[in-house]
Amino acid sequence: MSFLTQCLAGTLDGDPNIRIQAELKLSELFTQNQFSFETDKPSMTVSTSLDSEARVLHSAAAAVGKYVNERWSPIFNAWKGTSAPPEASVQVRSTLFRGLSDPARGIRSVIASVISKIAHSDWPDHYSTLLNDLIGLLQSGSTDAIHGALQVFSDLSKDELTEEQLIPVLRELVPILITVVGQAEHTNFTRARAISTFKQSIVSLIMVKDQYPDAIAEASSGVLPQWLETFGALLEADPLAELRGSPDWSPLAVRLQIFRTLVAIAISLPKILAPVYPNFVAISISHLEALLPVFQRYYVAHDNETPPPTTPADDPDQMVALPVLASSIFEFLGLAARSRVLQSYFLDRDEAHLERCVRLVPLWAQMTEDDRQTWSSDSNAFIAEQDDDAPLMTLRTATIDFLQVNLLDAFSTSTVRKLQETTAGIVEQSSQARQEGNADWWKPLEAALAVLGAESDALSDIVQAEADEGRPKPFDTDTLLGSVIPSLLGIHDCPFLQGRAFVFAGNFATFLSPELTGQYLNAAVGVIELPHAGIPVKVSTVKAIQRLTRSAKSPLAKSYAPRILATLAPFLSTAADETLSLILDTLTIVVQIDLGSWLNPDVVSSLTAALVDVWKRNYEGKLQSRSELHAEPLNPILLSEIAEMVKALAASPSPDAFSSVVNRLLPAIVGALDQAALKPQESWIASSALELTAGILEAADKGKLGDGFVAGLAPSLFNSLSMATDRDVILNGCECVTLIVRKGSDQLISWRNPSGQSGIQVVLALVSKMVSPSENEAAGLLVGDLIVHLIRNCGEAIFPVLPELLQTLANRIPTAETTTFIQSLIVPFAFLIHSHRDTVLSLLESMTVSTGPSTSENGLNILIKTWCEYAESFIGFWPCRISIVALCDLFLAPNLRLKEIDVKGDIIIRPETRDVVMTRSRAKQIPTEYERTKFPVKALKLILHELQATETLTKEETKPDNVESDDGDDEWADDEIFEGIKDEELVFLSDVLDEVEKPESAEDDEDLKDDPVSQLDMRAYLLSFIQQCASADPNTFALIARQLTENEANVVQRIIIG
Repeated sequence: MSFLTQCLAGTLDGDPNIRIQAELKLSELFTQNQFSFETDKPSMTVSTSLDSEARVLHSAAAAVGKYVNERWSPIFNAWKGTSAPPEASVQVRSTLFRGLSDPARGIRSVIASVISKIAHSDWPDHYSTLLNDLIGLLQSGSTDAIHGALQVFSDLSKDELTEEQLIPVLRELVPILITVVGQAEHTNFTRARAISTFKQSIVSLIMVKDQYPDAIAEASSGVLPQWLETFGALLEADPLAELRGSPDWSPLAVRLQIFRTLVAIAISLPKILAPVYPNFVAISISHLEALLPVFQRYYVAHDNETPPPTTPADDPDQMVALPVLASSIFEFLGLAARSRVLQSYFLDRDEAHLERCVRLVPLWAQMTEDDRQTWSSDSNAFIAEQDDDAPLMTLRTATIDFLQVNLLDAFSTSTVRKLQETTAGIVEQSSQARQEGNADWWKPLEAALAVLGAESDALSDIVQAEADEGRPKPFDTDTLLGSVIPSLLGIHDCPFLQGRAFVFAGNFATFLSPELTGQYLNAAVGVIELPHAGIPVKVSTVKAIQRLTRSAKSPLAKSYAPRILATLAPFLSTAADETLSLILDTLTIVVQIDLGSWLNPDVVSSLTAALVDVWKRNYEGKLQSRSELHAEPLNPILLSEIAEMVKALAASPSPDAFSSVVNRLLPAIVGALDQAALKPQESWIASSALELTAGILEAADKGKLGDGFVAGLAPSLFNSLSMATDRDVILNGCECVTLIVRKGSDQLISWRNPSGQSGIQVVLALVSKMVSPSENEAAGLLVGDLIVHLIRNCGEAIFPVLPELLQTLANRIPTAETTTFIQSLIVPFAFLIHSHRDTVLSLLESMTVSTGPSTSENGLNILIKTWCEYAESFIGFWPCRISIVALCDLFLAPNLRLKEIDVKGDIIIRPETRDVVMTRSRAKQIPTEYERTKFPVKALKLILHELQATETLTKEETKPDNVESDDGDDEWADDEIFEGIKDEELVFLSDVLDEVEKPESAEDDEDLKDDPVSQLDMRAYLLSFIQQCASADPNTFALIARQLTENEANVVQRIIIG
């Protein structure tokens, strides 16, 4: 065995010492760059390896791949230098290429990946034969060689190709691919891979269409029409006949790749499809109709036959699953439905095509037998599938998306009418099938109700819109909710249909009368109370209860709340994952009925105890199952759900509800914080405890935390924060401290730690830690809010430590990097300046702030320079307001030093950069420069910019002018988004956008909502401010105004004139 073969075999050895030694030897060969092809010398010999056993050969290919990444070319990110000599590179490429015909598919794939990597560096300049070599393999007739060539091309197309590479591919290689597709002697999997490779090349072309318009034009005029013609011919063949002749269902792989390619073209190059769109839509609908019996026989029927493996053994990259094909067809039909070219096709004289599409949706959405078996025993899987926000893409979700996003959006009323007809037909057919003894009679009905339920919001809007216009309701919800659905609630032998009926009632709860709502609630709770009810029914009824209680009138919902609570609460002790989340969400809704006034202390206490158990069970489970080196946090969604329910319980106005929550939860929180303090690697326990603490504090009324709350929590809280390095712990802890300051400042002021420090001093130490340069700036994002509330709520208690606090903030400003952190440091100064301007200015003037190893600067200079540079980047309603109001206060200050501070002004536009797009490379060559200006000038500019941002803009015509599309693609609805929208709707849209851009109040902070700065009419305030400045000292103001830009000066002039 040669030296190299020994190394390669060693990399596969089970002994880690042997494996590491072998890998080190290979790395040494890489470094030496030896490419001798003699087998008796230490060398990197690919040819010798190709004669070795398969596992060693695979290792050889992987080793060469690593070498190419690190030593082949400096264009690769992993480049380490010392390229191979040109003659050796030629031999390596040649030897590797022979491996594309290796009988082992895995080896071909690895070698193809390496060759495609080399091609990005060498082709076409140093590897000019690559294209012809690949074409030779494609024309060889060898299945292995064709697969290898297609794999290279597929890998190559995944990365961006240059024009020198893309054009030859389109002209020379793509035509060969279409030959492979059209030749029946190739296997269906080979033909499918050829289509997949073509699709990848089209995707690559689309990605660079703006850079290479000529390539797009060439593909549009020559390549794509030819492929579309081939696709049409292949799809015209009877799919059922092909399946009958192919036990492995391999023809489905070809059709799947065709539809995936059509989807890619329809998304980015829809105009090319225009001449053939109707034909492909007709073929698509026919496919779904023809293949539906196969779907029902092999997937839906209770005694279904077993379909072929989804992934064939000889080509695992290909798919032969009928549901996957159907999903792609629905996706293509959805894109077609949105194109204006096909409006008349779907809305022909009798809307027959639309009717066929709508009729197919529930039939293809039917539950498969595999789904039924899985969901019957796994509640988490069932909930995950039924979740409206679930990221899972299944055939059912594909059909629902097709209906909701496409048909209902494009043909709303017509689609709803067809849904009514389809649903009525399914109800009748299901009833008949049931009478005939068909065991699967319930599946089409369950699917229809699932589809309708998923579209409940859209259906409700359309039905209401038609009623508002005085037209008949296009969908009969009354019959369904009044007679059909109630008849299904007691069908215990069809639990999925029974459960779906409950969910459907919840989806359309807004259509229910109070009497019907009560009946449905009573039935839902009754089912959960049944000991023999299965998972599907119980999960479905819980989801129904969520919706029904939300929509029910308060007295009705309140009357059922205790019963629902008593029924669901026991599940907290056994449920997990998605099921637990569902129970928690539902219970949170229930305890908030009538603001929780119906709760009593015993119920609150027992529920809180159950939540504590859920929390402990989950984090203790993590402790038991985790690796000592890799601690994982709790599921953040579950934790937020627990915290939300804690908050809901604590917020109940019921007497003693808050104290009941605190008495149960606070000891557990303190215990968790103390436990986490002993084990820093378990910081996520502290983070979760602090999140629950925040839930309690958010629910508390100001000044009503209860005796001893801070004294019981503070030692563990501040001890945990003093040692914390985890960002989440610091942020959650800072939020808790801020809430304590807001809700219980009196307790904080009176509390002393074991060292005798006051609560204020301990908070100041926390602030110092959070703004320390050694801490990540993300951990200090909330420190500004904490300080502002500390000043607002602690009154005179804060004044003794105020100089130290401000010095701490000022010291950090020179080294701060992120805008949000800088805002957090500056806003407290702004707040204090607005209320105590001269005192703060005097304090800042007395400060010395280090700006480097041997340099320092006055504190006022540091603050003003940074503030003026970043003020326009501040975010948040109240912070932006206090910043601009404080700048107004500073503008009026009679402080001579302040008026002479130089700050960054407007950007300098030089002739060589005017009208030039500044790329990163240009920006490095021509750095951005700014003017220098005095503080009063910059402050006035910022005030004017804020005034312009708050101006009430005169409403102009929102509808855009008709402009010609640059690609001439004027028949696609997406290109003219305003067409068909009424003027009054556009005005409404404009109003909505105005509201989004101009919030009326300060976030969720009740304290700041009531702050006088939040209540200001900012526009009137700034107008009055400028007018008063101009009239109080005309000469000085005129001198400042002359340094404004022409536009700014014009604004000032208009304000002064009035």
